[in-house]
Amino acid sequence: MRAKRTLLHIVALLLAALAIPSLIATSARAQAQAQAVAPPGCVAGEKLACGCHVRVKNLACSPSSAQPVVHFFTGLEVKDPLHLTLDGQAIELPHKTHRGNSVKGDKRGRWIDEYASERIQARISYAPGTSSCAKTKGESCEYTDYKAEVRVQQAGRAPQTFQAIAMCGC
Repeated sequence: MRAKRTLLHIVALLLAALAIPSLIATSARAQAQAQAVAPPGCVAGEKLACGCHVRVKNLACSPSSAQPVVHFFTGLEVKDPLHLTLDGQAIELPHKTHRGNSVKGDKRGRWIDEYASERIQARISYAPGTSSCAKTKGESCEYTDYKAEVRVQQAGRAPQTFQAIAMCGC
């Protein structure tokens, strides 16, 4: 009887030892999710110029009086950096790669731009969007509308993906 109880105790200890790595992995995932970044803030107005103004759908600026609502901004040149605000801090990410046949401001094109620093990576995928141009048919607009998907990854935090609207031009 004693041997059987000792054997059961050993089996229970072995099962617990096997479960510990799984619990540690689950704890690490939960910790990364708990450290998820807050939604991006708005880019300061003095940083905005001709370029791609990207606004996350259904996300206002904080404070709500901040105008215009631009969560990500990059100039029209392919190598221009990305401006964003994370955790209340203005950040400028260097451009790393461009994929696709179109560039910022091209009519009806698709492309992907990637930006990165040592601790932050961002990728914006652009696709043709519904035009918001108020001009009559036949007149051209100074900007082009796009649908955009923005993915932001900070070191040690869960990645975030945002559906957005981009206006590229002047």
